[in-house]
Amino acid sequence: MNGLKSATMLYRKGTEERIHGVHVDKIIVDEHEVPDYLEQGWYLTPTAMKQAAEAEAEAARIVVEAEAAKAAGKQKQAAGGDKQPA
Repeated sequence: MNGLKSATMLYRKGTEERIHGVHVDKIIVDEHEVPDYLEQGWYLTPTAMKQAAEAEAEAARIVVEAEAAKAAGKQKQAAGGDKQPA
């Protein structure tokens, strides 16, 4: 194992293998390298990777919905739907 003092397996979304229903790539790094890999988008478990991906997708969905609502409000205002009585 290339002289690793404390081997740690990390995961990211990928195609290498399917673990617990999640397609992941995996890498084995020395324990002191873990923080650097976590900053690069690797995760300690496939479950953590899946949860992060789901949270990211949910955040993107919320942004899209907010932008759609804002656009609909502008369209309504442009059509005169928000006119105040004189």
